[in-house]
Amino acid sequence: MAKMFEHKIIISGKDQKAFKAFLDYAWKTEMKVELNKAVKGAALFLLSEIRKRIHDKQYVANAPMTVERKGHNTPLVDEGTLLDTLNYFKVRDLVYHVGLLKDQKTSSGESTLKKIVPILHDGATIIINGKVIRIPPRPFLADVWTDDKVLDEIKKIWTIAIQKVLVKYGKGTGFLSGTGELYA
Repeated sequence: MAKMFEHKIIISGKDQKAFKAFLDYAWKTEMKVELNKAVKGAALFLLSEIRKRIHDKQYVANAPMTVERKGHNTPLVDEGTLLDTLNYFKVRDLVYHVGLLKDQKTSSGESTLKKIVPILHDGATIIINGKVIRIPPRPFLADVWTDDKVLDEIKKIWTIAIQKVLVKYGKGTGFLSGTGELYA
């Protein structure tokens, strides 16, 4: 399960009135713009991490039978279909979807990726011509969503966006006088 990102801005004492005034003005303008940029940056970062891990062969090697069929031992890469479907898009302000965005259909209109991706991601045991074949899990999405280093980088992207606006609008207001702190 993906971790949620939480940013807390702790403002105390006389700084609270100045901070409220800042929020009333800046939230509707620059903070929203900067946070949308940060969310897009985080989406691009996540997408690049997913693709990097697939290219870097960070998952269980292919079985000899698969290597023979494909001609190489690069798990999750065959014709590039999976990599081609990885992308991101903006759902609404502050929300992006990152992952598999398009699907391929068979000639009969049946979804191929929606059946194959869970098997690639979570692993499975299948039977082909009476032979039991175990496909190991290669959690190319979950590995990224739950990696502490990745989550730290996303928190850093958010923190920089928030601090950028706080510093710009905090000058002269007093709420960045040392009593207000930004926690990620």
